[in-house]
Amino acid sequence: MNAQNQGKTGGHTSPLTDATYNMVSALHNIVDGLWHYDQYIEQDKDSDAQEMWRRFKEQDAQRAEEVKNHLSRRLQHETGPEGKAGHGPNEAGGGR
Repeated sequence: MNAQNQGKTGGHTSPLTDATYNMVSALHNIVDGLWHYDQYIEQDKDSDAQEMWRRFKEQDAQRAEEVKNHLSRRLQHETGPEGKAGHGPNEAGGGR
């Protein structure tokens, strides 16, 4: 695997670049938050607050979709069409 495709996350070697790991982490955090909004809406009897939670949920769902799309493109670029690390278009012998 090329060093370009390796990151050091938490002092450990990773098959992901740090930037890609950040996208994975951000997507996880956004999606994790989405699960909680329904609970907030259910527990808050204030209709204005419920509307706020619904709006936040919708905004975060849009953010999650945007990060997911960026992550998908990045992973295809880094791994190539076969999904193998080190076989992206910028790798030596990338046509394997």
